[in-house]
Amino acid sequence: MTKENKKSSGCFRLLLRVVAAFVILAVSIPVILFLPLNKLNPYVTSIQVQRCVGMIVKGEKFKYERSWTQLNNISRYMRRAVIAAEDAKFFQHDGIDFEQAEDAIDDYNDGRRMRGASTISMQLVKNLYLWEGATKYDKFFRKGVEIYLTLWLELLLPKDRILEIYLNVVEWGRGIYGVESAAKNYYRVSAKGLSRGQAAHLAAVLPSPLRHNPRDHSRFTERRAARILARM
Repeated sequence: MTKENKKSSGCFRLLLRVVAAFVILAVSIPVILFLPLNKLNPYVTSIQVQRCVGMIVKGEKFKYERSWTQLNNISRYMRRAVIAAEDAKFFQHDGIDFEQAEDAIDDYNDGRRMRGASTISMQLVKNLYLWEGATKYDKFFRKGVEIYLTLWLELLLPKDRILEIYLNVVEWGRGIYGVESAAKNYYRVSAKGLSRGQAAHLAAVLPSPLRHNPRDHSRFTERRAARILARM
């Protein structure tokens, strides 16, 4: 074998090793991230860390309220309201709602305001492990990672567990995480005791929980809550 052939063979073997290492990482990382969540509840999330760092930078005291509640102890109205508000096809898709995604892309291409196309599973992945994109390109890269991890999340966790974790980690106001804390903070009831109307108003603020309050009776909150009630 000539020196040139030996060199080419060595480069090919190196390339194979790099590809193999990449494949192993691409498979093992999602398994490590999500498989334990079948039994273990996440202690902290990426969004909570980001909020904490942001408040420390501003010299503010970090407020943190969260109390874990099993899915069967969460009002059925709350479960229905969140699905109606955020992901109507939650139990039908495998993590990605391609119809909503196509509509969002069409809006972007037509220069219209891009509608939200993130499913509950995608939002959970972002809440647990991802960052908020600072630039357009950063956001597109993060979205790609989000989609990839979402497919693994759906493969490794049942739908009810995904919904339970989502309801327990999602942000519902400044320092308020999870439905139990939200129910007690806004309505002085447990997550199980939430009424149909209360559930709809809590779900109504999820797109912008730091901007809207479920009890502020703003035009945005009331109109969105009414639509959610109609879908429940």
